[in-house]
Amino acid sequence: MIQLCRRQKKAFLGLTLTLLALVPCMLLWLRNGYKAHPGISRKETSRQQTTTSESDSGEYDSYHGDITSPPILGYTSDVKYLLPLLEYNWNEDGCWMEQMRYATQIAIHFNRTIATVPLRTHGGDTKSSKMVHFDSAFDGNMLSKVLNVVTVTDFREFCGSNLSSDSLVIDPSWSSESTWTELVTVYDGYRSVYEESLGILLPELTSISRPESEYQYHLNSLNNKPCVALYHPNKVNIEVVETEIVRAALGLSKAAYIRELVDALVEKLCGGDPFLAVHWRNKTGESCLAVNVCEGDMLEDVQTLIKLSPNISDAIIDYMNDMNSTCIYVSHPPFEQQILVDLKSKLSVERIITQADVTRFAEMKSYADHTNVISLIEQEICLRARVFLPWFTKDAWSSYVATERHAHGLPTKGLSDLPQMPKEALSFKWLL
Repeated sequence: MIQLCRRQKKAFLGLTLTLLALVPCMLLWLRNGYKAHPGISRKETSRQQTTTSESDSGEYDSYHGDITSPPILGYTSDVKYLLPLLEYNWNEDGCWMEQMRYATQIAIHFNRTIATVPLRTHGGDTKSSKMVHFDSAFDGNMLSKVLNVVTVTDFREFCGSNLSSDSLVIDPSWSSESTWTELVTVYDGYRSVYEESLGILLPELTSISRPESEYQYHLNSLNNKPCVALYHPNKVNIEVVETEIVRAALGLSKAAYIRELVDALVEKLCGGDPFLAVHWRNKTGESCLAVNVCEGDMLEDVQTLIKLSPNISDAIIDYMNDMNSTCIYVSHPPFEQQILVDLKSKLSVERIITQADVTRFAEMKSYADHTNVISLIEQEICLRARVFLPWFTKDAWSSYVATERHAHGLPTKGLSDLPQMPKEALSFKWLL
């Protein structure tokens, strides 16, 4: 018995010395910013690659070389995962960014670990756009500060590559027979896209019963299931609180290379003076001038907007004067806008900055042909503006910038709220 006690003491002493030897390593680990999380261990070094990992990369573009990725969390039975299923047929980056923001808010609300899915570029049309890495747009390190993050590869490892019907969370507003039929058609087209881009096979909707109680259905799914795939996150009816909206917006900061580019650009814009920014989203002009699908009375609408443009530009300039601002950045689609003609007739040309001016700077040379990166840069420029003037009505691109500015405590003033905005502009249907 005495000999056994001595052996136990010796073993205990050896264990104690081993733990003491590990203390410096643990301190170094914490100093380097890796977060501890109850029940979750950090994966091995080879798993630190997130969206640039070999298994996730495929044919995706990265744009900016090596990416420093956040630490990847391990797996335990008490962790719940959320996979955002973005609407990839939309070629506008504002749409999938909004969907990613909604998914992040919901993941925060239900304390779920989110998978960083690939994104689609702003190609002008779905044929010219392509899939890119998550951190071509967002800073994964920033996102990991507000919630736990894994890659799609990690999601597959824990949840499998074939999701069951009870793992799919959809919008129950499709519950009527006609809309459900429409959803089945759209969803079936997406299944192959998700399988190709995410390596995950989704269940057929024919095996899923139409949900009846919208909120309770989502609440049960997101509270109880270990793995869920959130189909079109911006259409899921979950109420989140203000702090969750702010956390999601702050977590989805632009990638570090975008922020660094804009740091350099804003020193050159307007001579370094504070500036206003406006998002001019002329859907009439886009249809007629960009994709050449003027139909019915659309051409008449274009002419009406051209007539309103001088009064709209007056309202913008009056507000600039009220704010003692002499410089404005105008973000607009890449086709001629009458609003620029009218603004330039009333302001010094060098005080009106557009994408065309920004792309001339040497820092932009590497991204001249990347419309998606330029769009992200324009959003970041609008974030840095003294005041942001979003489009008249809810637009995904404007909404994303406005929400991010709100999270940073920065002011936004809608074009429709400008004191001198003509009433005709507010009632014009292509502005609604």
